[in-house]
Amino acid sequence: MKIIKKSILLSLLLILFLAGCIPSVHPLYTQKDLIFDTQVIGTWEDQEGNLWKFSQKKTQRGENKKSYLLTRYENDKAKFLDVHLLKLGGKFYFDFYPEEVPLDVQLFPVHTFARFSKKGKNTIQIEQFDADYIGELITKKKVKIKHEQTEDNILLTANTEELQKFVIKYSKDKKLFEGNVINLKRKR
Repeated sequence: MKIIKKSILLSLLLILFLAGCIPSVHPLYTQKDLIFDTQVIGTWEDQEGNLWKFSQKKTQRGENKKSYLLTRYENDKAKFLDVHLLKLGGKFYFDFYPEEVPLDVQLFPVHTFARFSKKGKNTIQIEQFDADYIGELITKKKVKIKHEQTEDNILLTANTEELQKFVIKYSKDKKLFEGNVINLKRKR
């Protein structure tokens, strides 16, 4: 069990690129929830000057999928993520998942979520879930959602249906997204 917890913790540290996001074993979406917005495709720049390039994923036969490949460049290193866009309770969300996991280390890939909104044609906003606030709600037993807790981290283990109910219920709670905003400006 200790080895599994250490692998999960290592995975969280290595895979999570959005500081403050809470990881989940299961996705936030089902196939019927997925939408595709062509306006997301392109290269964007965040507040720190990092580039985010969204392209449409293809099947092995070359057909378009309702998902994006995100190539995120930070410090001249590229990170690749599968991204799905979905709508829940009138709000839009991204579900991020690692495109590939290195085979030379034991990692457990996880989903992370963020609220998504367009702010005009050339700006998108990504509001990350505040992991500390969710942890506080769980610790104070104000939220009952399946999870595992390591020393400093929480890993959601709830299934997709439970995750969606949680997100819809708390989507209007401003504390859930407080201070965790990434603004992306279109570059190309």
